[in-house]
Amino acid sequence: MKKTVFLLMASAGMLLSSCTMGSGENSRTVGYTTCNMITPLNGGEPTLSYGSYVFSFDFNAGTAGVSTNTLMIDNKAYSFSTDPVKYTDYGYRQVIQGLTGLVNNGNMEIKDATFMTAIPEIPENFNPTRIFTPTEKNDKGIVSYLPGTIYAPNVSSVGLMVVANYTMGNEYQVKTFTSDVFYTGDTSTSYQVDGASQVNQTKSIVYRIIMDIEKKKAALVMYNAKFSNSPQEPEKAAIYVPGLDVNFTGNGYEITGTDIVPYMYEGSLTMPDPDLYTKYENYKFDSFRLSTTDKWLSSVMITYKVGGVYNGSFAGKYVTIPDGMK
Repeated sequence: MKKTVFLLMASAGMLLSSCTMGSGENSRTVGYTTCNMITPLNGGEPTLSYGSYVFSFDFNAGTAGVSTNTLMIDNKAYSFSTDPVKYTDYGYRQVIQGLTGLVNNGNMEIKDATFMTAIPEIPENFNPTRIFTPTEKNDKGIVSYLPGTIYAPNVSSVGLMVVANYTMGNEYQVKTFTSDVFYTGDTSTSYQVDGASQVNQTKSIVYRIIMDIEKKKAALVMYNAKFSNSPQEPEKAAIYVPGLDVNFTGNGYEITGTDIVPYMYEGSLTMPDPDLYTKYENYKFDSFRLSTTDKWLSSVMITYKVGGVYNGSFAGKYVTIPDGMK
């Protein structure tokens, strides 16, 4: 699947949807795009790919199954369709556990499969389609959003996402992740004022990561950023930190960077011109590190040092994992 096609479908949040209600039938089939991290169980390097999963719900029976034909491993597409099982509906999350099925072209069995469709959790009054989204310009002067971008001001809605974890026979562990995600939680920033230690704590900062999985690079955008308690420090609507490195392991991934001068932008949110970004030298990121902390790749720890002064730490998530999935 071409990346541009993936981004368009991801923006819509849905590949296909059909719903029949009547004559005793009550069902729905819906598909969502995502990214796959496929790790060989023998300890080899993870393979990353874009893909999609189709969910088939039977509301009368309370069951659901999952299928795909876009699971790419070493340039080969694998497909499977699981047997339906009972699912749990949490309102805005549907959890399907204990799925099994045969891989059609790989002589492997899908085992220990858990899938969840969920709306990403974002703060009240924070709209991912009405905020600054970074862009880049190529050598021909054409401006485009960063590879991996899903949410942008010209997208009308926020779609569901897929959280999944399963094995393929004795060969692969597969986990899904999202290339454009917003983390919310608790931020604590420590710093010194006249030799006295100060701490600023807030839930207002939102951390966005946009990943280019082909180049294994990432960009950070911090929204509502404020590092101190000082009334003289204004809250920054968005700070853009490009050029971070992504390292995938069997357990998750890390995103790191050092000595990066961030950018700010004021102007139209629709396809902003990167030539108009302003460097923010006073808030250089001396270091930045993000690490996933759960097997669902939904929660992270973030630490960073800014301007040689502020030491920030954050713990948060982009979606809540129900207790039954932990």
